[in-house]
Amino acid sequence: MRLLLNENTPYSLARDLIGYQCSNVDRLGWKGTQNGALLARAEKAEFDVLITIDDDIKPEQNMPGRRIAVLVLKLMKQGKKATRAIAPKVLAELPTIQPGEIRVVA
Repeated sequence: MRLLLNENTPYSLARDLIGYQCSNVDRLGWKGTQNGALLARAEKAEFDVLITIDDDIKPEQNMPGRRIAVLVLKLMKQGKKATRAIAPKVLAELPTIQPGEIRVVA
């Protein structure tokens, strides 16, 4: 499964997502791409899940029919500790998330 971390999502999370291929928006040169365009680019590049802390993505996107899923992370704090703390919850969601679905992980 290919995961794309949005520009606002700490890339350090990738270290804890063992067994998944991770990339991020910054490294791909997609920084500043608006959510709808980002989802389209990610689908074209065959990513399976976009991971973001952008909670605006949920109400503004029409997800039915999309080939990509979105995980919205609700981090209570900033930093590596908060990122590492949420990693097990992300790992629990990834096996069952479906294309076109948006899930919130807190």
